[in-house]
Amino acid sequence: GRDGLCATASWISNISGSSGRFSRLAPSASRSICRIEMCIQTSAIDDVTKSNMKQLCQVMMFDPTDAVDELAQERLDSALENPQHLANFLDGLSKGGPIRNWFKMEDLLTLQTPTLLIHGRDDRVVPYEHSLLLLAHIPRARLTLFNRCGHWAMIEYPDAFNRMVIDFIENEK
Repeated sequence: GRDGLCATASWISNISGSSGRFSRLAPSASRSICRIEMCIQTSAIDDVTKSNMKQLCQVMMFDPTDAVDELAQERLDSALENPQHLANFLDGLSKGGPIRNWFKMEDLLTLQTPTLLIHGRDDRVVPYEHSLLLLAHIPRARLTLFNRCGHWAMIEYPDAFNRMVIDFIENEK
């Protein structure tokens, strides 16, 4: 299953590539990855539970108290409705993914594609410094950092997120 996330936490820090900058996870990120591993390890593909989804929401969101029950149910329904998606994700994690070394940081300097980066300042899984590093290396990048926001900016700030994405697509043709 998704077990081994603590052992594969390096896939998050490896986003820094060979530069070595930001190569260590913040302590809170490491703890959160272990929490994710615990809630997912106990939930095999055929035993995904709302309780485990609630734990996942608590890690991924800054303040999940308002919508955690509804969101956990939504995530659970989606996982149960699409078991192959979950199986593929879990298989990828066991192989060191979803993010390995997709690129070298110096290669980003040549990227000419307009790039929108959106990150939660209080993300406990991927520290926002990773987006700052990407911003420094992608010439046509723009970064929005949401305060009081975890890993799921699109869920915690859906209206602002959608407006930014639509504006970016319409104006960066």
